[in-house]
Amino acid sequence: MKIKRRFLGIGLAVIVVLFMAWRCQENRKAMAHGTTSEFEQIVAVDTLALREAVVTLEAGGTLEASAQVDVVAKVNGMLEHIQVDEGDRVQRDQPLAVIERDDYVLGLEQADAAVAMAEAGLATAESNEKRMNSLFAEGLSSDAAIEGAVAAHDVARAQLAQAKAAKALATRRLDDTTIRAPFDGYVLERLVDTGSTVGQGMPLFTVIATDTLRFQFPLGEQDIIKIKPGTPAIVRVNAFGDRSFDAFVSSVPPGTSLQSAVFRVMLSIPNDKRTLLQGMSARATLPLERRAHAIVVPADVLLQRGGAWTAYVVEDSLAQERPVVPGPEAECGMIVESGLEAGDVLVVEGQTYLRPAQPVRVSGSKQHMEEQG
Repeated sequence: MKIKRRFLGIGLAVIVVLFMAWRCQENRKAMAHGTTSEFEQIVAVDTLALREAVVTLEAGGTLEASAQVDVVAKVNGMLEHIQVDEGDRVQRDQPLAVIERDDYVLGLEQADAAVAMAEAGLATAESNEKRMNSLFAEGLSSDAAIEGAVAAHDVARAQLAQAKAAKALATRRLDDTTIRAPFDGYVLERLVDTGSTVGQGMPLFTVIATDTLRFQFPLGEQDIIKIKPGTPAIVRVNAFGDRSFDAFVSSVPPGTSLQSAVFRVMLSIPNDKRTLLQGMSARATLPLERRAHAIVVPADVLLQRGGAWTAYVVEDSLAQERPVVPGPEAECGMIVESGLEAGDVLVVEGQTYLRPAQPVRVSGSKQHMEEQG
């Protein structure tokens, strides 16, 4: 009998120890979750008010140069000089490289000689036609002779025109031996070396214009009608953290392909100081509409449970769960279309572990709690 009582006492002691350990564990959880007792939880709140809100859309993408051109050779030959390299700043019509000119100089000299010869031939034909007309007036020349002189004059005139056209072509081909920049910008790539043999149409350099950069912003058909050229936008570039850059809508497409329901609006970002580089990753924010009276909340205060969105408000020191319908994003949070109204005391911190009708203790606003922490 004593043995049974001893085992019974030991069993009760074990149960008590396990219960106390469980209680300690629950207390630690409660402290980690911000609760002050088994039921009451500390929360931060904000009292909602109607406010003006700007509905925005955000999209990620890559910065692009406002212009990018492959500069090609217009004539055949060997590259005699290369005067720029990758990264160099260039001005419009600045020489980038020179193709060996000797053959083209000779070609122009030949064209000059051909023009001189054609001019002499035309002078002779004109003189002969005048002489034939004089003889014909005196009855010393036939109709056939006159017609021959006129035809010879026409041929000489055509030959001179042909020689002048050949000279203009030779002049242009000689000028084309100098490769020039198409606009103000930078050399992105140099594709050849001095001494390379190049052919007509062969790419030699890639030049980009970066004083203004571009960003393609995709929009759906419901949003494209709200945008017009000149609409301001903000671009944040990953490399610069939270720093923002002013932008504006430079063009709105007149339509889209039948295979796509996406309209690509072009944003322009002034880059006079050349702070930004083509290829940088960025996110752009584009305002779509302005609402005069809206309920705006931080997006992270809303909870998604079972496919539905909810939020917690405080009523008589109890947490009450409200079903809500979230709307579009705004500049400073998310618009709530229904479920919350002005005057509601919204739980903005501590809502994750709440349950309906749970007692709560309010400890200032979210900002206040962050400052205390």
